Amino acid sequence: MRGNACFLAAEICEGNDTLNYDKTKCVPQPGLLIPFPLLILAFIGAVVIIFDKRKHPKSRFFPNMICVLSVLETIGLICLVSLSSQYGIRPIYALSACALMFLYGMNLFFSLVYFKQIKVDIVFKYWEQEYPMSSLYIVSIGSLCNFKFFRMFYSRYQDKKNYNAPFQDEQTYYRTLVFTSAFFVLTGTVPIIVASCFGLWYIRFGYQLYMFCIEMLTIEILLLILQSIELFKIRKYYLSKSIYKIRPKEHEELVRADVVSEEEDPEENETVTLLKKLIQRMNVKDAGKRQGYGTIQEI
Repeated sequence: MRGNACFLAAEICEGNDTLNYDKTKCVPQPGLLIPFPLLILAFIGAVVIIFDKRKHPKSRFFPNMICVLSVLETIGLICLVSLSSQYGIRPIYALSACALMFLYGMNLFFSLVYFKQIKVDIVFKYWEQEYPMSSLYIVSIGSLCNFKFFRMFYSRYQDKKNYNAPFQDEQTYYRTLVFTSAFFVLTGTVPIIVASCFGLWYIRFGYQLYMFCIEMLTIEILLLILQSIELFKIRKYYLSKSIYKIRPKEHEELVRADVVSEEEDPEENETVTLLKKLIQRMNVKDAGKRQGYGTIQEI
């Protein structure tokens, strides 16, 4: 049967059309070509983030850049699956479809952790009430597009407080981030890189699929480098060090959990200040204004 299919496909192909990898259908000649659309968007995003970092030093470059590339990663992966299926190139289709499946699996997993654990975090809950629209679009893009976009919660883009969410139990958030990122490297990044390399080896230059293979290979390598640096910092500053925490004792006392080392992250002091204000707001909302509190400053 396969031999007959190859023979029929060869008979049907006319002119300069060529057979696909499986020798089952004809691949048309290259048509309209959009040169490197994803890399152009990535470059524009990088320029915006770099200028924002220069203007606002507290803005975090790595999370912001990962968020931009993660959206482009999903777009490129969908295009990779679609075009490889259209051309009948099974190795690229199988690997990219597998990566897309695991991507949305990680999206679902991170969303469940968010709604079951992160969203009920007492400190994060009050921050979310202050910035509901920011939380809504971050969760929407993270759930429907790419779980890496959840990094916007702490990206400090433009040094805005609606991109600097505090947590009472921040280890739950960061451990979930580390786990999903590391797991997707094995189940998503590696298959995409292999599929892209196969496409560059087999497909002739001039096809849009060839362009997407170059772009996805570049994006995945950049994401791998950026995530490696960022995850190292997360393990160093959030998962391995003793940091300030809020102990919920009638939501009134703010104490230190342990002694912080001399190499303390300077960004933690600002977070503690924000948490103090949030605790004060919680007391006012839950028990009313008490004598001696004074005026509560808006966050």
